[in-house]
Amino acid sequence: MKRDFEDIIKSLKKSITPADYFVDFSKVYVNLKEFEIHLNILNTLIGKDDIENEFVALVSQYSEVMKSIPILLATHEHKFNIINVSCAEALNNIKNGNYDFFDEQYICYDFKKINHSFEDYAIFLKKKWSFRFVKK
Repeated sequence: MKRDFEDIIKSLKKSITPADYFVDFSKVYVNLKEFEIHLNILNTLIGKDDIENEFVALVSQYSEVMKSIPILLATHEHKFNIINVSCAEALNNIKNGNYDFFDEQYICYDFKKINHSFEDYAIFLKKKWSFRFVKK
């Protein structure tokens, strides 16, 4: 089920816990300086109709922004190890005792040491997370 960001915000429960209980904002502001320019460059993708191709063109020109994408995905990890099969196919393989598919279908996307084409990263981002949040 795909959820809209506004639906997520509306579903949050009210709390008396301040935001700084969950986030060390002083650390965020210090660390933001490292990524600020990259994030502003990536902001140019917001509202693009053909975001995948626009992304490829942008990172082809400014490849250093790739280092900032994990921040947008809310993680400190720069490598994403993905099993590139559907859940149904993975469950079917496990049910049949075939565990080799983990090695056969395993893909690692590294956002520090680019190890795939920018087109592959665009497909990864479209399928997994972020492009759905930057549409109009």
